[in-house]
Amino acid sequence: MAGEASFSRTYQALLSSTLDAYLDSGKFTDNIFDATPTLDAFKDRSRTINGGFEITVGIMHETNSTAGSYAGYEQLDVTPAEGATRAFYDPKQYSTSISISGDETTANSGDAEQIDLLNFKTMQAEMSLANVLSEGIHSDGTGNSSKNLTGLVALADQTPATTTYAQIDPATNTAWRNQAATSVGATATNWVSNNRTQYNSASQGKGTMSGQPDLGITTQTVHEAIEALTVPMLRYAGQTQGNAVNLGVEDIRYKRMRIIWDADCASGVFYGLTMAHAELVMYRGRDIKSAGPLQKPVNQDALVTQVLFKGNLITNARRKHYVLAGLT
Repeated sequence: MAGEASFSRTYQALLSSTLDAYLDSGKFTDNIFDATPTLDAFKDRSRTINGGFEITVGIMHETNSTAGSYAGYEQLDVTPAEGATRAFYDPKQYSTSISISGDETTANSGDAEQIDLLNFKTMQAEMSLANVLSEGIHSDGTGNSSKNLTGLVALADQTPATTTYAQIDPATNTAWRNQAATSVGATATNWVSNNRTQYNSASQGKGTMSGQPDLGITTQTVHEAIEALTVPMLRYAGQTQGNAVNLGVEDIRYKRMRIIWDADCASGVFYGLTMAHAELVMYRGRDIKSAGPLQKPVNQDALVTQVLFKGNLITNARRKHYVLAGLT
């Protein structure tokens, strides 16, 4: 395969009598995978469930229309209240396989084992699965014949009144619409005002709906432009050790919302999420873990297993999230 090291050696006296120097710490060093900060954030806000055909959550989308003032013996409105429905999410499945041949197992053993090859393959499989799950979280769920995660592109739609989401049509159910602003333009001049409006709109609600967006996700380019907005506010002071000056901002926040960047986020997009109303739901035994011990195929000298995921990204209050698009 492409990318492996390739060189030729002539084994004369020196090479025939000298071992290579292995400068390893017992593991291979990752040179390929991007960070997955959005997936990591949702792992902290995840739930594991036991069974179920679909993932469903109840939502309230209308007020009780009988609420109002009255006087004396006026007849009271006793019209039964409705206004409740359910959102349905199809569980999506992902896998990655771990395979090791008998030849590899016997060669990677004893004194010749510098790094545990099976441990490496397991780590590689888990990281590969995390990589594609991260891509799914930043998708709309239609990829690979709609087998991919129903991700942020669908949850925080740029045209929130037009596309059915979780089996609910936002064209008729106006409560099932996220907040959105498109064609925002230059981050340096337009982000603050647009973000303020959408943040405040997504903060509306009472009781369990009273929280504010607390996670902002965007691209590296937009994140750096937002960081640049803080430069006029910085004050530089010498540290206790010499005169070192820190010119960077380690943690960017808008009010209580932490802002991160993710390489999988679409260009020019900023998401504001209220994490109390968004979670990654996973099925037990399919929560990015091995499906079981290695199994030997009857017709191969090898051992095989899979790391599996089954679940989806869900929300029980779509209007608590927002998207800004068209940022430059």
